[in-house]
This record gives sequence, C-alpha cells and structure tokens, in this order.
Amino acid sequence: MLGQLGEVPSGNPVVARGVDYLLRTQENDGSWFGRWGMNYIYGTWSVLCALNAVQRDPRSAEVQKAVAWLKTIQNKDGGWAKGGELRLDMQATVRHRARHRKRHGLCLG
Repeated sequence: MLGQLGEVPSGNPVVARGVDYLLRTQENDGSWFGRWGMNYIYGTWSVLCALNAVQRDPRSAEVQKAVAWLKTIQNKDGGWAKGGELRLDMQATVRHRARHRKRHGLCLG
C-alpha cells in the first residue's frame, strides 16, 4: 500500500524492510507462497505487483526468477489454472505453514 502512495525503499525504512522480507521469502523456484490459500500463483503475482509499486527494477534477478517460474507453469491456452496440479495437498500446506511459523518466530495458542 505504501508503494501505491509513492513510497520507495530508498526513502522509507518501513518499505525497505518490507521489500527485504519479500526477497528473503522467495522460494528457490522463484515463486512466493500464497499465505491466504494454497496457490503459489496468487502469492507470486501479489509480490510482483508490490515490487512494481515500489519501483523495483523489472530486470532484477528476483523478478526475472519469478517470471521464469510463472512461464514454466503457464497453461497451453496462455492462462494459469487454479487446478489441482498447482495446489498443495493439505499435509504439504500444514508443513509449509509450520516451517514459516517456526522461521519467523510465530506461535499459536
């Protein structure tokens, strides 16, 4: 949201920390986890939109890696289905979320 208001990492330490977090949490394949669901497509396009809003260079390594990942999963018709082949099974989702909670020191009561 701050990026949509014109804030950029070089002028706002909060934005800089947010971008740093996003870059640290990019998956090895170039995607980002969609934390509100089970679909990496949503996570990845949301992060790409955020990076664009804060004027991150579209030629940067992390953006190019994400674009390359999106191209590898693109359907033959040009779209990106939210089909079962792109969804995690529930056990994998639970393991992934537990790993992120542990990594970021989150605790559930």
